[in-house]
Amino acid sequence: MDKFLTAALRDCLNERLRQYTEEPNSLEQDLRYPSGTLARAAAGYLDASVYELNDGNIHRAAQMPDDWPFEEQYWKPDRARRNLVRAAALILAQIEVLDRLEDAVNGHANLIDVGDAMKYQILKWFGTGQVGASSQAMALAAAGVPQEDHSHPYDPSDFNRCLLLQEAAPEIRQHMGKVASMSAVWARLVERWDEVEQCFIEEAGLNWSKASRAPKTYAMLKEIRYA
Repeated sequence: MDKFLTAALRDCLNERLRQYTEEPNSLEQDLRYPSGTLARAAAGYLDASVYELNDGNIHRAAQMPDDWPFEEQYWKPDRARRNLVRAAALILAQIEVLDRLEDAVNGHANLIDVGDAMKYQILKWFGTGQVGASSQAMALAAAGVPQEDHSHPYDPSDFNRCLLLQEAAPEIRQHMGKVASMSAVWARLVERWDEVEQCFIEEAGLNWSKASRAPKTYAMLKEIRYA
């Protein structure tokens, strides 16, 4: 096995460990990022390495990408090899998130009382949809998966991700009682779900198709949160 542990592979694994020990990261934190965040960060470092390797453009490689998903202080470009190592470690992190989410659903099969179609829809959404903390909590609760994080939507963006989850897995609407049982805030929100949904759709449209702000929806969510 040691003969396969090349310097390149060892450096990638060490970088993954460094992310845990030197940066405020954990798998639990990674799970809270919107879907694809870590992959997008990896793409930033991959692009930087391509600029240097293909064009020798070190200056362009050092520029932070417009879609860099984290704060500027976490963009740490280097030479091409180091950028590739960082990208590989971030790809590993994204794979770990997908594996953890799949385990969360499939690993509790004896506790899940939803059909295979809904489980598949949820897993597909975890891998390709806009996943946030509240929509993740909603998905796992609807599937009957025990969890400690009962995050609820704090703003219209969070609520939009919950609606996108319902669009991806429509059967979840039949399991909103489980969602309501997570907390008092969730219970109040589920009780007024149709009202909040209608407000948001009229104000901003699903996935912000009509507008980029939803102040009425925000006020309604705040009212529910502090009722």
